Amino acid sequence: MPDSVELVVYAAPAQSAPDFLRTLAGSSVRAVILIPGLPASMQYAEFAQQLRQAVPPRLRLLGRTAWVSTLRPARPMRRG
Repeated sequence: MPDSVELVVYAAPAQSAPDFLRTLAGSSVRAVILIPGLPASMQYAEFAQQLRQAVPPRLRLLGRTAWVSTLRPARPMRRG
């Protein structure tokens, strides 16, 4: 990653997010907008714990509502 990058947008599978965050340790990145695809088989609490363990010091995660909303059951669309 170039030294001048301070903000990264992560839009990829949730399973890869912790490893990706670990690669940012020691880089110039200060914030990550996190938009992972959270599969139904992965529990939110498990994912959140993995993220807490993977986030390097001084790195801020943004976009929590983007992946929390994926855990809610889809509601049928109203017609009419």
